[in-house]
Amino acid sequence: ISTRVLQSVFKGRRRDGGRQQSMMAVREGENVSYVTTLTSEPPNQHVNNYTGKLTLPPQSADSRSESAPLGAENLLLRGAVLRNTEWVIGVACFTGSDTKLVMNSVATPSKFSQLDMLINRTVLLVLGIMIASVCSLGVLSTVLNQRKIGTLWYAGFSTDPNVPWPYFNLGESSNLVPPAWKATTPNYLQNTFMFITMLSNFVPLSLYVSVEMITIMMMFYVGWDLNMYHAETDTPASARSTIVTDLGLVEYIFSDKTGTLTCNVMEFKRCSVDGNVFGMPVAKASPQRALSFNEKNEEIENEEFESAPPLKRL
Repeated sequence: ISTRVLQSVFKGRRRDGGRQQSMMAVREGENVSYVTTLTSEPPNQHVNNYTGKLTLPPQSADSRSESAPLGAENLLLRGAVLRNTEWVIGVACFTGSDTKLVMNSVATPSKFSQLDMLINRTVLLVLGIMIASVCSLGVLSTVLNQRKIGTLWYAGFSTDPNVPWPYFNLGESSNLVPPAWKATTPNYLQNTFMFITMLSNFVPLSLYVSVEMITIMMMFYVGWDLNMYHAETDTPASARSTIVTDLGLVEYIFSDKTGTLTCNVMEFKRCSVDGNVFGMPVAKASPQRALSFNEKNEEIENEEFESAPPLKRL
């Protein structure tokens, strides 16, 4: 089988159908009351290990059932491809989320830029300060309202329901009945929700919108950059990720392939065929001191090429 789907590098593995004894064929018309059972280990994520047992039916009425041990060489993993095998008869021991392929798969992590993580931490800090402020103001408001309820006449609070409005001593209004005073102040929960409503703008929700607009404009600038434009194929740079804000933080680039980040261009320098040298001599820099680009050009121009044989056609 081929485990290319399960592993990043192709690796062929040999699988064996087992070293079981030949099973007795069921005769026509015979009443069969037994089945073959599979005893398997619990589902796990180890793709190179397996332990199980296959219990075969007895070959005769008086004999006992035979058991065949099963190992990793008897297991076909989900996603594997058969090689050099026309057909396989098997039984599914793990299905669905119990398969080793699913148990070894991990969720794709979300990609956040350094700016996004900084904004998230800042918003969490602001949210924590807001919650602390709301709770403190709720406690302070509840305590002060209960202590000074007698001076909150302007808000409709009074402990005496028969007291008229203060500073309302006009002669024409002497017959007015006292207003409907509220004898109790709002509790802590009411004050807390009031301050939550008042301080709802404490969290900068518009900051996310502004940052997203800035990120989109930076993606456009990457596509408009002439230094990243390939004129031969008429291909501009394409910013397919929203983490363009991290480009200025890149210091080192590691690549496991030659050609991924470089251009594979082979230029003819010099060769020797049957004793004949083709091509001009290649200028070599001194190991003690590396020559600059201009010095190299001057050295090549001043070098005597008469010693080299003329160019020939291959």
